[in-house]
Amino acid sequence: MIVFHHRSLLLAFALLLSGCSILQPVSPLVLKEYRLESASMAKSMVSSPSSVSIEISTIRAVPELDGRHMLYVQHPYQIERYQQSEWQQKPASMLMPLVMAALEGSGLFQVVLHSPNPINVTYRLELELVQLEQEFTVHPSLIHLGLRAYFTENKSRTIVAWQEFNVTQAAPTEDAYGGVIASRLATTEVLRQLVEFCRSHLRQTMATP
Repeated sequence: MIVFHHRSLLLAFALLLSGCSILQPVSPLVLKEYRLESASMAKSMVSSPSSVSIEISTIRAVPELDGRHMLYVQHPYQIERYQQSEWQQKPASMLMPLVMAALEGSGLFQVVLHSPNPINVTYRLELELVQLEQEFTVHPSLIHLGLRAYFTENKSRTIVAWQEFNVTQAAPTEDAYGGVIASRLATTEVLRQLVEFCRSHLRQTMATP
């Protein structure tokens, strides 16, 4: 009887501890938010201001990037989402002011506008974010950033040129924050290439009689 009573007390004590742990509130997950930024780009020094203007359409995004989720890949063809980290806004929305600042600082255009606007501009730039994900199938992990651009003559609605920019950047750490740092560097490089893309085709159109 004494042994049985001792075992009963141990069982009751275990159940009490179990019940207490169940009743304790579960700590909520701490969600971290990150901004998509770029490094400062040197402004172009031009002898005379450009007389042409450009309108940048609202940047579109492929469906998987039309949200604030931060994406990563551990296995080929399988895209996953970070559970405790996300972008502060949709990446395409954060990219828009960066594109405008890069083109304003390029010296290529007298005016850089965000569509829609009532002003009749010379050119129009349409952009689509097609990739932004962190790949863990290699070490160090890599950020892949893809942006598609269409450079259009506004009056004739003629597409002068289009190009897809794809930049890969190694992450300094194997986590979401490392991906953010790499995204900043990748964004800076994509903006540099986008400015050169506009510069090249602007020269071609201006040289055409």
